[in-house]
Amino acid sequence: MTDLDRATRRAVLAEFPTFIARCTQGHAVLEAVSERHELAAHTLGLLHSAYLARGGNPVTEAILRASLPYATRSRLGGEHWSPLISAGVASVTRDGWTITDRGIALLEELYREIRSELSRRRAAHALAGRLAGVFEPIAERVPATPRALAIRRLWGQTSATPLENLYRAVWELSIYRDACFRAEWERSGYSGPLIDALTQVWQGAATIDDLVSRLGTKQTRETAIESVRSLSERGDLAWDADHLQLSDAARTIRSEIEDRTDAPYFELWPTGAQLERARTDFATLTRELATASEPGATAESPSYGESFGSAAGPPRASRRSRPRSRSGTASLGTTTTGTTPATIPTARDRTAIRCARRSSRCRSTING
Repeated sequence: MTDLDRATRRAVLAEFPTFIARCTQGHAVLEAVSERHELAAHTLGLLHSAYLARGGNPVTEAILRASLPYATRSRLGGEHWSPLISAGVASVTRDGWTITDRGIALLEELYREIRSELSRRRAAHALAGRLAGVFEPIAERVPATPRALAIRRLWGQTSATPLENLYRAVWELSIYRDACFRAEWERSGYSGPLIDALTQVWQGAATIDDLVSRLGTKQTRETAIESVRSLSERGDLAWDADHLQLSDAARTIRSEIEDRTDAPYFELWPTGAQLERARTDFATLTRELATASEPGATAESPSYGESFGSAAGPPRASRRSRPRSRSGTASLGTTTTGTTPATIPTARDRTAIRCARRSSRCRSTING
């Protein structure tokens, strides 16, 4: 993989969370369905997270927390299941809870609303179709995660618009990114909260306050500080008063984790001119979606949380310009509560893209 291809692929991947949020107006669809059934939005998000974690089989709080490895503040316990039980969409088991037939019907309704919302987007069908032609085959060929299979069951088999097809492909590829990443950080001996905190510092968080702000949807200030303390004891961080600095060894380890994540994840992605065309098409489509919302829509609403369109991929630095999910499980998807922060291109990646656009003479700078 050339530096330019790697940079371009990461640039496309970095657009996934914004694309997901703009397609479905952030939390708007989730909240509308929740209100219709007189449920708090976070409880419907919890029901959806449980389905993705176990495919409708019984679930425990421990299973849910394992499925949301980066979040320590998600609302998953019995008190949050009580409204779902009262509504008849979940029931109590010996160790936890299970989703009832009525609950499955509610989730199917939610997915119909998501697809209906997508069908109303006025973005260019030609662009969406061309991009679906690139990413749908990739999503079909990568190893299917249990979450992706659960999504496909709820999504249904009816015909879809190009934007619906692209949305589902992007969502599944986001989940696959997280699966690739998780395998690597677990192999390196990290927990979800630790790798998330380490990543934020790797991507530029230089103070405790900055780190807490970046982790705000997933970790409390207390747990973020505990993560810093643990990373410091491992020798990954130097912690002086409020200042944080990554050690050279930890910087190398984190970069290697990213590279090992990239290797299987990008294996089927296009290269060269086809990849650059996909990048420009995706950027154009995402811009069009910002102005293609129905009246009253908020294009920059927070993206769905852990369960819907999770912007998977290695924990990446949070950016204020990016849609962010709320705390807890009031969300449905990619980058966000309980998921990895959105990947952003590194400075080296951005240099590669800028140089390629200016002239081939810059290649010596990129590869030096």
